[in-house]
Amino acid sequence: MDRLIAVKTGSDLLISRHNNGLERKWVNVLETTNRDRPVLPTGLMPPTVHLTDDLDKNKDWISIKQWLDGRKKRSVIYVALGTELVVGPDQIGELARGLEQSGIPFFWTLRTPRGNHTSLGLPDGFEERVKGRGVVWKTWAPQKGILSHVSVGGFLTHCGWSSIIEGITFGHPLVMLPFLFDQGITARVMEDNQVGIEVPRDEEDGAFTSNSVANSVRFVMLESEERKKVRENARRMSLIFGDTKSNDKCIEDLIDFMANHTMNKNTNHAMFFDLVMLCVLLIIIIISLHIY
Repeated sequence: MDRLIAVKTGSDLLISRHNNGLERKWVNVLETTNRDRPVLPTGLMPPTVHLTDDLDKNKDWISIKQWLDGRKKRSVIYVALGTELVVGPDQIGELARGLEQSGIPFFWTLRTPRGNHTSLGLPDGFEERVKGRGVVWKTWAPQKGILSHVSVGGFLTHCGWSSIIEGITFGHPLVMLPFLFDQGITARVMEDNQVGIEVPRDEEDGAFTSNSVANSVRFVMLESEERKKVRENARRMSLIFGDTKSNDKCIEDLIDFMANHTMNKNTNHAMFFDLVMLCVLLIIIIISLHIY
């Protein structure tokens, strides 16, 4: 943390993967806390909506798609907590029981960081009890392909920023279950925009229950006036996320700023700032290709 603060303090600008049309209030806070240091957006860098031909040849996707094809339109909630997040067995157990209690069809991508499936924490007999209604997929799954399928109508997510961007790009209302600090902030931003609901937790220890999961899933997935409003808000926000002109303009402005900033530096520092700009552009490219 000390190193992060030192780097931020010594920086000439801050670069963030955001869009002013979505998070202007939060960017204002960031700019205020960083005084006169500019905060420049890269845009949201949403995924491409069209799937590649290679995906249709993938055996895992063929199996997943076959299951999704057998479900009704917008009836399935997709569940994914990222590939790096370590979730304890007690929390996995509560989430599993909540999905079971909800009665909603689900597709759950559940992987441990090291691929050790023996300690997932699923309740005894869970997969057998939900067979036919829910799937626990324990290996790689194409998140973009799943989110783009017509049978998917909601997304239960840990609120990793890339996952949020993908979910909203496809217009899905969110059930938000954040675990880390920045994920909690992201959940608040999304809830402020009324595109989903955060699973309630105990204020003292942060625990959540199967009932809170089940109720949150039903809120997003069952037909009601509230759900209709949330879904419409998510659809509206997907237009912001998919605004390629706005996102391209962010990149252009960032490049222009870096170029002008470099030119204004004295000759001794010019090569250094050229290198910095190249590094920034490389980071942008990597982020734009990031899947999860």
